[in-house]
Amino acid sequence: MNFKKEIDDFHYTFVDSFKRIKDNIKLFLAASVLDIIFIIVFGFVYGLFQIKILEKLAEMTKLIMSRTQIMQMPQAEMIAAIAQNKTSFDSAFAAIILLLSFGLAVLFILWSLFQSIVWKFCLKIAKTSAKKERYIPHLLKFSAASFFYFAFIVIIGYVAVRILLYNAMNPSSQIIPDFITPIFLTISLVVIYFALISYALLGQEKIRDIMKQSFLIGVKKIHFVLAAYAATMILFIAAQYIMEFASKINIAALYITGILILIPLISWSRVFLTMNVEKIKK
Repeated sequence: MNFKKEIDDFHYTFVDSFKRIKDNIKLFLAASVLDIIFIIVFGFVYGLFQIKILEKLAEMTKLIMSRTQIMQMPQAEMIAAIAQNKTSFDSAFAAIILLLSFGLAVLFILWSLFQSIVWKFCLKIAKTSAKKERYIPHLLKFSAASFFYFAFIVIIGYVAVRILLYNAMNPSSQIIPDFITPIFLTISLVVIYFALISYALLGQEKIRDIMKQSFLIGVKKIHFVLAAYAATMILFIAAQYIMEFASKINIAALYITGILILIPLISWSRVFLTMNVEKIKK
């Protein structure tokens, strides 16, 4: 009986999400426009840092490849060359870490400024039970929640990169070479899973309550949350096929399809998830 009620509630929420968007079409369009602007700005800034990082990565690749030649040198020259190679490698790696740190900080600020507004619009469309609040408190909660998950992924990513670099420099004694990427991706998906629940709960007053309830809902009601994610993914897969078809026409058709289908779908998914989380919370 409970299972049937959950299915009925899920179906009602799915249909009702479109009705609420229709009733708040201006907010919905504003959220979609902000997403487009965010993607453009984010992509531009990301591209600037990517060029510099790729240059340093190319330098590190040359240093790694030169180790084979170094090992063929006479012992005295080899020791000096290895020391020089390591110094140059560490310098290039330090430069990449600095660029990544600064780049991630800038991208995090952009993410917080744009996405906090978008999520505020979507929470309003979903008509969550939380009381109204001004933008600054909402921004601070969004940034705090984002920083927690963001930092976790960065730390795991840093460890993964260090292991990959160690494996590249030490082919004879590699550390779990076949499992690094799958482990990192799995952890990242779990982090994103809980992060989206936290965003849907941003209407609550305290960040501590948001984080606590995110994990409670994410664990105890995992079947309900995953059902919402599954329904969303089905629509995203359908959108992907439409965009692939549009790409065969020309690039303009691809961009237009993305703006008209993919961007609104992203905004809808926020509303739909928020409404589901609100029902679970009750």
